[in-house]
Formats: sequence, C-alpha cells, structure tokens
Amino acid sequence: MYGSADPAEIARRVDTFCATYLGSPIDTYLFYESSQGGVSGVLLADGRRVIVKAHTPAWSADFLRAVHQVQRYLAAHAFPCARPLLEPTQLGHGYATVEELVGEGDAADAHLPAVRGAMAAALAKVVIGTRSLRGTPGLQSRMLTLLPPGALWPVPHSPIFDFATTTEGAEWIPRRLER
Repeated sequence: MYGSADPAEIARRVDTFCATYLGSPIDTYLFYESSQGGVSGVLLADGRRVIVKAHTPAWSADFLRAVHQVQRYLAAHAFPCARPLLEPTQLGHGYATVEELVGEGDAADAHLPAVRGAMAAALAKVVIGTRSLRGTPGLQSRMLTLLPPGALWPVPHSPIFDFATTTEGAEWIPRRLER
C-alpha cells in the first residue's frame, strides 16, 4: 500500500505525507501496527499527536470519505471516538486518513462478558445514532450481493482470514441462519 516494503522508506513517506498535508513533519514515532492496513501513531513537530491510517487500494475513496463523514458526525455528537483531521488522501498505492490520537481509557479483555456487553451497547449506540446517515454515498455495501452461491461470508477484508479452509466445525452456522 505504501509503494515500498522497506520500513525506513515507509517512515520517510509517512513523514513526507504529514509535512505536506498536516503542515508539520514527524518529531517522534510513537507506534506502528499493521494488519489490513498500516497505523502510525506519531507526535508531530508542532506538538500534535495524530494517527495516520494507511488503507490498501481495496478500500475506495468514496467508502473512506463516507467513513470519515460518519466518524466526524459521531465526534461532533459527543460519541467517544477520535476526531478525524484529514479526509482520505493519496498515500502510496492507496489512501491515508488522519485522526487525533486519543490515549484515554484502559485496554480491556474483550473475552469478558461485561466488556462484550459494553462493546455491544456502544455498537447499538452508533447504529441508532447514525440512522440519519444511511443514505450517505459510499456506505452502501455490496458485500452481501457479492456472495458466491452457497457461500456464508463475502471475501474477507484481510488475507489472514481464510474462511474456505476453516469451515470444519462451523457447519451449524448456515443452518442456524436458515431458522
């Protein structure tokens, strides 16, 4: 997605991106994580702490703009989420988005029932609170219309999920959905 696999070159490209689009180069890299995209937590030379999210070309600019709009709406309506700072902007072969780095709160074990309950409640609050955004261009998912006949899931968002080779033991899922 960055146009390079070299860590030093990726850091240089993210630094150039920040200087160009945020008006400040990076002072310190706080962390970097990668999975379906790349996430750089950085302290800019002007003192701002931001997250630069690099997205693979699989995510369209329209979809990422819609996500940006929803997140901006949530932040403006007191939902506890990071405030978006920059709409999707070209970086490497894909797009990057930028949001404020919020370090508040504690990490919790999502396997605990109370934590899962809190996560479900927060998701319900997002769904209910964003109903007015349903028609936002870019949010209309084609995921379910792209299912091959007999498939339970669309193509995963990341190659680390291989549903085709992990179906053994999950045969009950389609039967449960048919009820």
